[in-house]
Amino acid sequence: MKHSQFISAILLALTTVGVQAAALVTIVTDTSLSADNHLLDGEDITVTNCTLTIAGTHVFDSLSLINGATLTHEPATAGQPDNRIDLEIETDVLIDPSSSINVSLKGYGHGFPGPGAGVTGPPGNDWGSGGAHGGDGADGSSGAKGGRAYDSVSEPTDYGSAGGACPSHGGLERRGGGAVHITALGTIIVHGSIVANGDSDAVTGSDYEVGGGAGGSIWLAGALGLAGIGVIQANGGGGDQDGDSGGGGGGRIAIYGASGLFSGLIQARSSKCSFPGGAGTIYTSDILQTEASVLVDNGGLSGVGTGLAYSQPLRLTAANGGIAAALTALNLVGLEVGSNCALTVAYPGTLLDVYVQGDAHVAQGGSISADGKGYTAGTNQGPGTAPTFLDYAGGGSYGGEGGVGWSSAPIGPVYGSITQPQDFGSAGG
Repeated sequence: MKHSQFISAILLALTTVGVQAAALVTIVTDTSLSADNHLLDGEDITVTNCTLTIAGTHVFDSLSLINGATLTHEPATAGQPDNRIDLEIETDVLIDPSSSINVSLKGYGHGFPGPGAGVTGPPGNDWGSGGAHGGDGADGSSGAKGGRAYDSVSEPTDYGSAGGACPSHGGLERRGGGAVHITALGTIIVHGSIVANGDSDAVTGSDYEVGGGAGGSIWLAGALGLAGIGVIQANGGGGDQDGDSGGGGGGRIAIYGASGLFSGLIQARSSKCSFPGGAGTIYTSDILQTEASVLVDNGGLSGVGTGLAYSQPLRLTAANGGIAAALTALNLVGLEVGSNCALTVAYPGTLLDVYVQGDAHVAQGGSISADGKGYTAGTNQGPGTAPTFLDYAGGGSYGGEGGVGWSSAPIGPVYGSITQPQDFGSAGG
């Protein structure tokens, strides 16, 4: 359900009385629950020492995963919409320390690599690039371009895209992470783990030099909050450790509800490799969305950008190598850019338009940067040029004239406002 529908469900629950008690159902053997099988809906579900594989949307009174239990969905390698975990829980969710919700490697894959797919390099050096989701995928050393970020920051539902294949070494696309969406009218207690990681390049064997798959989606909303000491993770997979293929981008995580009782680990980042992908996004908010924050944290890895599009006010933090790359104008309550981190714009020719209502802090070694994001060849106002008979090119102009170059190329005109500069610099010839 959309978050607005979840708020309506909370209000309805607060005014509903006389509801019939649910039955306790304990699952002790591996079980599959299809999208059209609703026999267990409305019951208190306990899964113990086995795997429950579900598809489609289901409504349980409560859910407990204990004694090594696993909840998962079938792979969505072709984007099958029902192959996801989509649960509405009337009371609480409990995942004990030995149990997990695990949809790692359940996202886009071979034959349908996804909207942010990594690609294969050119023949002869066909090492793959990284898949994307919340973070961009990293380029491979072959020149194969990494995938680009997509999906909602605040209501993520898509799968992680696959990393690019490497046919010369028998490497197929590495799968992205799957999708988890859980709303609970009580508390979501995670002592174990909820993971939606992408696949990594092989360390051994003949199937290698493949781009890493991107992390998937984890969207949790607990009316009474999030608690526990476990792990919530949507990391991208690593590329080749020897410097050939690119790493996958981190996924997208959104958590609604008080989280002061959760002291575990929340990650959406790339993985260690020669060319790491970009961090994913970790969105946190109260239930009514009156205070929202986004964390872009790449775990200390020096990777690529994290696509960020969000129209409502939020607090943005880039930490541990995170590079927040704005896809649209941003309205920020506050801004924190850590050392070795950046706020930038995703694509050339796009204005970095940021309004900060509160404080903006850029640590030493951090930056707000639009380097190399101006006009490209063919779109310039003051382009550098080169004579056809002697093609040593001149520099681009903007506030100052470009250099003429050894060939004495014609100079592009100076342009733009002195007092309110908003234009891009022109490309050299």
